[in-house]
Amino acid sequence: QAQKIDSIGHLAGGVAHDFNNILASILGSSSIMRRRMNENDKWFPFVDIIETAAKRGASLTRQLLTFARRGSVEVHPVDIHAILIETIHLFERSVNPNISIVTNFTSEVAIVNGDEGQIQQAMLNIFINARDAMPNGGTLTIETSPVHYSEQDRSTLSGETRSGSYIAVKVIDGGIGMSKEVQQ
Repeated sequence: QAQKIDSIGHLAGGVAHDFNNILASILGSSSIMRRRMNENDKWFPFVDIIETAAKRGASLTRQLLTFARRGSVEVHPVDIHAILIETIHLFERSVNPNISIVTNFTSEVAIVNGDEGQIQQAMLNIFINARDAMPNGGTLTIETSPVHYSEQDRSTLSGETRSGSYIAVKVIDGGIGMSKEVQQ
């Protein structure tokens, strides 16, 4: 099983590198097109579509490379709300109409240090688990709120959490819960 996973990782890494080269030529060409057009050109909106699709492809490629452990994790300031909104749009395609999605985001700026692809992958996995926990429908609620930890709070926190300001993401589903067997 471990060898199969390793092989899949190598295959994903190779495909991702090839795909990155294709995307680079698409993004380069669309950039040249944009510079040679003015905003009133009837084809100008299509350049935006090409660039947006290529950037999404590049994000997917980064996720594949991270999965294959050939990509580096790129930690930088990202807007958690923008990531959540994009992830919700991806997720909505797989949701039955009997599940409603509710968001309740803080009005505060929600910039965090992280890797966009890894955050999106983690959130998508959580959303899918929530969907699967609601076979008869229900509500999936995604909330964000500011949290501040002081030096005194550090003793109650796990890992390497430092004192400072954070954004908490809370996902609540109306699911049936887990059986004792699944919990084990």
